[in-house]
Amino acid sequence: MNSRNAFWRKVRKTSRCWLWTGAMQRGYGVVRINREYLRAHRVSFEWAFGPITDPTAYVLHRCDNRACVRPAHLFLGTQGDNMRDMVRKGRHGWQTCPERMGCKTHPPASVPRGERHVNARLTEAIVREIRTLAASGLSQQAIADQFRVAQTTVSRVLLRRRWAHVA
Repeated sequence: MNSRNAFWRKVRKTSRCWLWTGAMQRGYGVVRINREYLRAHRVSFEWAFGPITDPTAYVLHRCDNRACVRPAHLFLGTQGDNMRDMVRKGRHGWQTCPERMGCKTHPPASVPRGERHVNARLTEAIVREIRTLAASGLSQQAIADQFRVAQTTVSRVLLRRRWAHVA
């Protein structure tokens, strides 16, 4: 079977992005071609524009949608280009973003906090309960087990390294 036909059958075209519906890894489409696993957006880029000769080149998304494989939304750049694009569009994690890239030392309003964060596993009510349980003498590991999180997560909540905005 033709690998290009199989590839495009796993793409759902919308009016804006062409979304990969096959296997995913960290939000990026993954495709197996000739026994090799490749990022779907890189494959789409190479089929549209030719081989990528620079092994350090990144295929970046204009649309900021990791699942998008629409060639018109893809462009080549360096890791530095990718980081600058991320900062410019407010998609950076403020804790790890260097000042030389224009970041602040506190989270900008564009960075979702608490329950609004896409990866949040706790709620403000649970954070308050964690602090109450710890104050009553329950061990961090017992609290972690109760809420099905790592002990380090409980520690960071108690030290206010995470969820510091919750009273």
